[in-house]
Amino acid sequence: MFASRYNDQVLRTRSWTRGSVLPPSVENLPPSAGPQPQSPRPFPQGTRPHPHFAVPNRNATSQPVKIPPNMVLERTLNQVTLLGRVGGDPIKKGSIEHPMVEFSIATHSSYKNEEGEQTQKTDWHRICVFKPSLRDLVFTYLKKGQRVYITGKIVYSSTKQDNVTQNRVSIFADQIVFFQGSPDDENYNN
Repeated sequence: MFASRYNDQVLRTRSWTRGSVLPPSVENLPPSAGPQPQSPRPFPQGTRPHPHFAVPNRNATSQPVKIPPNMVLERTLNQVTLLGRVGGDPIKKGSIEHPMVEFSIATHSSYKNEEGEQTQKTDWHRICVFKPSLRDLVFTYLKKGQRVYITGKIVYSSTKQDNVTQNRVSIFADQIVFFQGSPDDENYNN
């Protein structure tokens, strides 16, 4: 089905098939209105045309479809990938119904400052883990200084306390890969 937008909130849908393109005045005529023009197949037998090359089926009916104002018609992606070192041992937070483990990691970026000197900037990221099995692994085995690779999504939230709004940015982790321990660990090079 192909959808075209008409009058902001109404869509007309049509079945698209191989065949000839008819002008709008001829497209809605009943089959008994006379011979219909035929054209050779533009695509090999048994293949489906790409939607950009498909033509409307003159026998298909168009029905208007109302779209709710809150319906999203596009795909989006919220994905974060981080590689860095853990800033402190993970701590348990949340409630009994919604437990989580929280920790921070540091990532670095290097650049040349105005004097031409190489400078390193550190960014800290708040990581939240809700998945039960991952949460238990992180709390048990992840230690300060350890190198980790994290994938997840970024979440923005705000809380209001004493008429002061505090904004937070968190990464909700879906996957965490543990690398070797911290440089202070006796098994660091093993």
